[in-house]
Amino acid sequence: MARWVSRLGVAAVLAWASLGATATAQVRTGDPVETHRHAFEGELDAGLGVLRTEPPPVCLPGLACDLGPSLRTNAFGTLVLDATTRLATLDQDLFLEVDGDARLGLVESFRDDGSWNGFWLGNAWAALALAHRRADFTLRGAIGVALPLRTIHWTVIDRPVPGAWLGWDAWLSVWGVVPVGFTGLAEWRQRDLQVGIDTALLVAPSFSFPTTLSASPPRGVFGYLGVGGWIAGRLDAHVQLGVRVHVVGTMHVSDIECSPDDFASECRSGTRASFDATLGVIPFVRLPFGPGYVEARLAIGVIEPYGPPVVGAFQTYTLTVRGGLTWD
Repeated sequence: MARWVSRLGVAAVLAWASLGATATAQVRTGDPVETHRHAFEGELDAGLGVLRTEPPPVCLPGLACDLGPSLRTNAFGTLVLDATTRLATLDQDLFLEVDGDARLGLVESFRDDGSWNGFWLGNAWAALALAHRRADFTLRGAIGVALPLRTIHWTVIDRPVPGAWLGWDAWLSVWGVVPVGFTGLAEWRQRDLQVGIDTALLVAPSFSFPTTLSASPPRGVFGYLGVGGWIAGRLDAHVQLGVRVHVVGTMHVSDIECSPDDFASECRSGTRASFDATLGVIPFVRLPFGPGYVEARLAIGVIEPYGPPVVGAFQTYTLTVRGGLTWD
């Protein structure tokens, strides 16, 4: 009976992984737990958003005109704390685990009166997972929900902070939504090579709440679908080099409501759907040691809304230092 239960569990993990997501809500470059029981990770991100605006197409006579594009920079930083722990062993290589993920951030943002408005509190992600683990292989799937802590402190962060992870965790920075979804990860490990894939599939319905802010909560449903992969090779006993590539698609289906003062040509009541996709490339260097690792990453957006580099209308460049420990 136990064998059949374990087979059903592995089948469920495979089904979840085929639907999409990551082991927890963050950019992955390796399985943090492997064969251990517990893992704790911390991450510091320092980034720069660059907004590029083109000059007006017409320059009136007698006026000084700057014919070159203008650049506006926006600095941001985030702190990520992530914990994974094993709740139970269902079979020799099948485990029940729980994930927790929390984020805090600062962004260079100011209100209309000039006061600082740059504190950012991310939604907290919690997930329950099944994991099939061996020393050389991991297959993991989870179902989770992000508590809407983002809504407690409202500030306009727009694209800079989600750009720290090139859109992979965009649902953690949306205001007034409750994201629910699946996460999955598969990784193969050999002596000098690691190859992994992860996916993300989440739906985030919006909700209404009392507020004194001039802006109103978004109405509708947000959706997220991401597919990523990484490969890392060992240079020697102390250094690994690798690269991660991921594609993320986001969709927002919202209701449009028009007031009597709106012009019919500018606003029509109904439903509107918008879709964005982004491609990210993240080279990294990892220093494994005993029970843990230290890693440095550089996140570069290849296409909009976080790129392309140098010439994009909006670009983000993020340097990340991440570390983790595992134990039994």
